[in-house]
Amino acid sequence: MANDNILQTALKALYVLRVVSEAGEPISMTEVSSRADLSRTVAFRMLKTLEVAGFVQVVQGGKRYEATVNQAGSASLGDALSLLRRVSSANPVVGIDEADLHTGTTLSRPQIKTALNELQRYRLIEPAGTEQWRISPGILGYAEQLLRASPTLSALRPIMQVLSDETGETITFFRETEGFQYVTEVVPCKEPLSYSLPIGSGHSVLRGAAGRAWLSGHDETEVQRIVYRLAGMSGHHPAVGPDELIADAIRFRARGYAYCKNERIENAAAVAVPITGPTGRIAGVLSVMAPVFRLTEEKAHPIGQRMADMTRDLFRVAELEKPKRGPALRETGETAPKV
Repeated sequence: MANDNILQTALKALYVLRVVSEAGEPISMTEVSSRADLSRTVAFRMLKTLEVAGFVQVVQGGKRYEATVNQAGSASLGDALSLLRRVSSANPVVGIDEADLHTGTTLSRPQIKTALNELQRYRLIEPAGTEQWRISPGILGYAEQLLRASPTLSALRPIMQVLSDETGETITFFRETEGFQYVTEVVPCKEPLSYSLPIGSGHSVLRGAAGRAWLSGHDETEVQRIVYRLAGMSGHHPAVGPDELIADAIRFRARGYAYCKNERIENAAAVAVPITGPTGRIAGVLSVMAPVFRLTEEKAHPIGQRMADMTRDLFRVAELEKPKRGPALRETGETAPKV
């Protein structure tokens, strides 16, 4: 799940920036790979991402890299990375208090405030309240190349486009980290009235069709463990009781897709399916979202079945053929042929 962990990927990019900043002279990609303990492929992608973002530049005929940002000493960058790691481990909704960040560090409060403001300036964190900080969706920009190179997303993109063409609604892919789902890719709706969650936003797996779809990808015992563990934690506020949520997950597992309305966004409904990655584990969730009047449970049934059929053997299908386009679901209301 390492490549699917958005926050860890972004931290790798920032650690590469630290390595380049501390080098004191232009440094080669091979040296970065060695000092950061990353593969050459990952180091190259991180450097290219940082170059596009303007944090490093290529020198000496394109063979070496140097930092372009004016660092006031490597310690301040290291301190900022340490604070970022602590913020990233906090609840992505309520965040972490500045007072808690001060605990267990030798930094003064002004130093912490300065480092946090710098992290905010580069859209890595954002305020979650008075003196509260949480990870910002902007952190996804540092992991964009690796996320887009994900084998799961590579296999899903043609399917997402087919679903967009057939339904005209918003198509979303979510990844899960520590009980929260993060929007990592969206194909926008083609209708004037539409609903969409912003890329990078995090939402509890205890709410919405996407959350239930993710739960349905686990067996009953695991679903019970997850629901009861998260239900009492900050940032997780299920719209229904734990027992009803567990029953929904079991029912949706048997049906192959989940349906829900008015939980993550009022007057919006969604149908979603869990996506099994190349390792055989749940790699994310694929969702179709629309206004409730356009996506009633009855209308969602053929779409959910179509989604389940298209993604059931995702990687076998991806190797053999591209997804075939079935009849436009919103026009026929019938289940399209299996892929």
